[in-house]
Amino acid sequence: NAAKAVEYLILAGEKSNGNSAARAACEFFSKAFELVETGHIPLDLETEVRSHRGLGSASLDIGDIETALAEYKKSVEISRRRGLIEHELSSLAGLTWAMWWTPISTMKDDVIKFFEEAIVRAREVGNKAVESQILSVKGIYVSLLSRRYDGSGAYRGNRILVNAEPMALETRDLVTISLNRGLRALSERWLGRPRKTVELSEGLIEGLRSMFNLNQLSGLIFVRGVALAEIGRIEDGMELIKEGIDICEKLGGELMLGRLYNALGYCYQEIHDPERAWDLNVRSEKVARELMKQYPMGREMAGEVVAQASLNLMENLFDQGK
Repeated sequence: NAAKAVEYLILAGEKSNGNSAARAACEFFSKAFELVETGHIPLDLETEVRSHRGLGSASLDIGDIETALAEYKKSVEISRRRGLIEHELSSLAGLTWAMWWTPISTMKDDVIKFFEEAIVRAREVGNKAVESQILSVKGIYVSLLSRRYDGSGAYRGNRILVNAEPMALETRDLVTISLNRGLRALSERWLGRPRKTVELSEGLIEGLRSMFNLNQLSGLIFVRGVALAEIGRIEDGMELIKEGIDICEKLGGELMLGRLYNALGYCYQEIHDPERAWDLNVRSEKVARELMKQYPMGREMAGEVVAQASLNLMENLFDQGK
């Protein structure tokens, strides 16, 4: 009974996403869409939109940015065409997050234009939560661009994030507030203010655990863990980063896994254990190179991890007298 199979595959995909089991969710949603196509099985509009959005979210967690973008765009288009405004905005928020991971060298102008249009749309329908979310991602993207092209942009991006905070707090929405605070924490670290990063991220990880958002949870663990190490709380940082690695390995969160291995390698380097640091940095490079090969659209982000791991490996060799 293909129709029943599709129904339960979609439910299984949604439950997997609800428990941050990204790779399982990808498999369930992909199989459901395969059966829909081969069996010519109609889906009601809301189920179709939810399924595309669900596959987009899970695909991003495993590092498949191309599929994530395609699925989020489908959910936006269907929602907009059929007047499903709330679904459209939820899909826009997801698409915004996925756009942050796209190749900066070729897509930066398109991404900024998309952010501006998405903010206008959120304002049109009066959804301040989504407007604040998109504004926050725009802020961190401007900061990211500054690392590559324009040093002053880091402060502009940080200012956008600060300006988005009152709107986020006004919504009283935990997802919106956590996103803004988490991205501000990352921005502060890029500006060389790890103590501010630790302050902003205090208590956020507990909230994200309950929301089952693998990408944001693992990302915040990375940011807070490294910042803790940078201010001298290295054991706290290492404990947190190890938790992040465990979560990503269990649930298929490859997008942040290489970065977390690299961060833990850095911590072992700081406590003068270059042999252990070497093993972790080798793992980091391996995971990142595999992502570059498997999902080419994300190769710039993965390439950054490869570069960081290579730099750390050189330090490890030097400290071992090699």
